[in-house]
Amino acid sequence: MPPPAATATASLSDKMRDAAATIVITARERDLGELNYDEASLTTFDNLIAGLRIALQAVPEQQQRASSARLSLTAGAYLGEIICRAGNGFWRENVSGVPDNIPVVDTGNAMALTMPAMLGLLTVGATRLGEKTAASPSEYYREIMRLQKEWLRSRIRGSGTMEQLAASISDDQSLANELINVLATALLTASLKWGLHLDFSEASLEGLDSLLEQLHKMFAGGTEAPPTDQQVANMAMLWGVYLGEVIRRNRGGRWSYRSFPDGKRGLQIGSGDQGIFPLSRAEKQIRGGAEFSVRAFYQWTGGFSAPADVDAPPPSAEILSFANHVCELALQLMPAEGVLSPFLAFAKEGKINIENYVGMTNEKAIRLGRKRASEQPAEVLFVAVAYDGYISHQNEKKKDAILMETHQRGAPTGFIFGQCYTRQGDGKATKSGVLEDVSRVAAFLSAP
Repeated sequence: MPPPAATATASLSDKMRDAAATIVITARERDLGELNYDEASLTTFDNLIAGLRIALQAVPEQQQRASSARLSLTAGAYLGEIICRAGNGFWRENVSGVPDNIPVVDTGNAMALTMPAMLGLLTVGATRLGEKTAASPSEYYREIMRLQKEWLRSRIRGSGTMEQLAASISDDQSLANELINVLATALLTASLKWGLHLDFSEASLEGLDSLLEQLHKMFAGGTEAPPTDQQVANMAMLWGVYLGEVIRRNRGGRWSYRSFPDGKRGLQIGSGDQGIFPLSRAEKQIRGGAEFSVRAFYQWTGGFSAPADVDAPPPSAEILSFANHVCELALQLMPAEGVLSPFLAFAKEGKINIENYVGMTNEKAIRLGRKRASEQPAEVLFVAVAYDGYISHQNEKKKDAILMETHQRGAPTGFIFGQCYTRQGDGKATKSGVLEDVSRVAAFLSAP
């Protein structure tokens, strides 16, 4: 299902901007300085609200109530605009639990009731925010930002600490901290503008896939001006980093920069001389659409052995022999044009049998192949799910490869083997290099 569009309407956003502009004029008329819709302007805004509160105390009670209500709307709009323009919130209206026609700012973790808050500051000089009491707009703003930051950090770090997360992301701690900030922006943007809860699971890539597809359609449909290269790069960074973190957290690897012979460098996730480029894949889907699905990309790429895997037993001669036979079958099944359709191979009674999943999407076929592999009877000693993918080596461009998730009954782990291939003039696929032990995966076949 595609993610829902953001629910704030253009008319609501315009209404809030117009209301905020009124309080900006008030500050100017009182010679307090300019309110520039940023955090730096909050000191001036504090002074304005304090002065208005003193002025309100000098008027009759009935007039005081009417003026306070009117000013709370414009002042609340200005405070909400600071939150929204910083990318930390989104205007909503008709929110459950809030009086009708009172706009609020959705900060992802909560609804900031900036207008009721300003009413409290104008009338009694304080407003409640959870267990905290704010005595000025700047205190209210800082508490909203603190709560949002804690919420985002808890979602990003999971059960560990931020220090542990940074250490697991990359050897370059400066890069790790930069990526954590990008992830916070991605999670917040997904929640506020797309209604998506991203939790770094494989399942969350369905929502990301739909999001990127909507971006592609928006820019390819001709209804809007195409984005600049820099805008596409910014979107690819935001969503590519999230994609890479899903890969890292579920399949291993670490973030780093890879330099190329032409002097350029790319942000990769991998281990040793293996690496993939999730930012590039996100950009491809934004520009090219569903053909470059990030979900399919996740399925096509094998995992990366973590340093702790160095003591894992090597593949047996029997499983290597089986993988080489499956590779030969894959080369025979490879079409002259297009990619290999995923298939399941299993060894039974001395012969290799296959289930071919032609006509299915890669994601569905690979998922089915894994399920069928795990269900094989005790007499089946070897299974492999084979599909088209690629392998990257240090300082080299990625190479087309047949990937095989291969299992031997009773072995403690499964193996992802990769065989690079090239195309001859007639389109026929031929081996390039040797069969590679790419990674380890959880075992499918239990001991008999």
